[in-house]
Amino acid sequence: MLHLNEHGWGLSTLMGFIFVFLLAILLISVNAYKMGLTSGNVSNLPITRPGDNNNNQGSSDSDNNSDSFDNESTYLELESKLSSAAIMYKDTYYNGLVDGDSVYVTNKQLFSVGFLNDKIFNSGECIGYVKISNKGGSFEYTPYLNCAGKYQTSGFISDLAK
Repeated sequence: MLHLNEHGWGLSTLMGFIFVFLLAILLISVNAYKMGLTSGNVSNLPITRPGDNNNNQGSSDSDNNSDSFDNESTYLELESKLSSAAIMYKDTYYNGLVDGDSVYVTNKQLFSVGFLNDKIFNSGECIGYVKISNKGGSFEYTPYLNCAGKYQTSGFISDLAK
């Protein structure tokens, strides 16, 4: 027969349970982060531009629906919008992308699922795609953009944008 301590559990037992509980939460959080199950800020993900040797750490969340193409920052902002939409697309449809594999996602695909909503892309003035690569468990998003002879990302392949 089991004899219980009439004084209940001691402080050391309580501390042990708290430690085990916190350790379990920590392990679950780390594994969820590694598997991409967290809905973190997409501006911290690596977004690269072809021809650049450094990563663009961040993207603009503001909608630029103006029709003026007077400077390169407008195109860089559009590339950033493509990349941000591709991040959401990958998390939804390609979360199990194998190490070393790449997938291309067009602006039409991003628009059709509601991740890209910019009238520049919707009007057909600009077309583009994003190459999503899994490099050792770290995902790289490389946007390619072509805006009717006004701007084209280095390395743009028109067949991939269809």
